[in-house]
Amino acid sequence: MHDDRLSRAVTVFVWGDPPRSWPSSDPAAVTRLFGDGAAGLLQHIDALVAELNQIPPDDDLIVYGDRIEQALERGHPELDKAAREALANRYTFAWR
Repeated sequence: MHDDRLSRAVTVFVWGDPPRSWPSSDPAAVTRLFGDGAAGLLQHIDALVAELNQIPPDDDLIVYGDRIEQALERGHPELDKAAREALANRYTFAWR
């Protein structure tokens, strides 16, 4: 079952609020959106990022992005597709 709040926090963390045209890391956007509840969400996001940092990059960005999405789908069913895609985009964009 998806955690809508966490998924939204991940998406905002990656794309910002208002959304940017490029992915990055924006903890302040999560704080603005979730206020006092942001600390726990950001801890969860930090753990996700630390986990994804262990996935070795690939010269093929499509393969790399797919590898990240598959790891998230297997290990984090609480994230919806938009959150998984956002994290994959964050990594593939940074690797370019």
